[in-house]
Amino acid sequence: MVKPRSVISTMLAISVVTTLTACAMPFIDASARARPTKCVVNVYVDDDGQVLIDHEPVRTKACGESEKVVTWSLQPGSGVYTFAPTTATHPGIEFPAQKNPSPPATPNCSRPNDYTYRCKWSGASGYKWTYAINVLKNGAAFKTLDPTVFND
Repeated sequence: MVKPRSVISTMLAISVVTTLTACAMPFIDASARARPTKCVVNVYVDDDGQVLIDHEPVRTKACGESEKVVTWSLQPGSGVYTFAPTTATHPGIEFPAQKNPSPPATPNCSRPNDYTYRCKWSGASGYKWTYAINVLKNGAAFKTLDPTVFND
């Protein structure tokens, strides 16, 4: 015969374990999973002078419906590093023709300020773009990084 006290102790132990397990599980906001977080590319210049980005490749799928917008944000730091202007021979974000043969359409890019570049794609998708990030140091050409964008 089972003693009532041992049944209660067992039930209490199961209840405590279940409660502690539920408390240890992280809460994930469902809306956070739906937000397009890959539409902003953070660009850094590290202590060794290397240009780095926080993710690659960039995928435009979550960046809009008919017009997809990707923003590159150069972390200003000391203000020494900036994006090259759109009028430069090699603008801050560049899609070189020799690296992108027969593209369906060239993205429309703008530079709202020294630390931001924004490019818009519309129309055809399914194309892989090789692009260059051109960073200036004190207004002079400094470094280039050549990652990719998938217009999907």
